[in-house]
Amino acid sequence: MRKSLCLTESLLNINRRLTGLTRSGENRNALKLFADVHRCGTLRPDQYSVSLAITAAGHLRDTIFGGQVHCYAIRSGILSHSHVSNTLLSLYARTGNLASLKKNFEEIKEPDVYSWTT
Repeated sequence: MRKSLCLTESLLNINRRLTGLTRSGENRNALKLFADVHRCGTLRPDQYSVSLAITAAGHLRDTIFGGQVHCYAIRSGILSHSHVSNTLLSLYARTGNLASLKKNFEEIKEPDVYSWTT
C-alpha cells in the first residue's frame, strides 16, 4: 500500500476492503492489505481488521501469519473482544493446532455459544 493511501483511507474503508477480499476468497490479498496497513503506522488495525485477518489466515491455514496477528491482538488489547478470540479458536481448529485451541479457549473469561461450538 502506498504511503499516500495510508494517509487518506479510513480504517472503515480498509475493513470494508478486508471483508470483500475474505468473502470473495482472496485471502492472500486480504493478508497483504492487513500487513500493509499495519506497516504504514498511521492506522491501527482494530478488532474487526484483526478478526478478518485471522479469518483469512485460517482459510489459508497460515499459522505463521495467524500467530503474528494473534501477537498483535495481545499487544494491542484486542484479544478481549469475543469475536477476535472466537476467530482465533476457529484458526487453531482449522489448522489442527489443538494445544493452542485448548489454551485459548481456557483463557476466555465468558465463553459464548460460538466459543463452545468451535
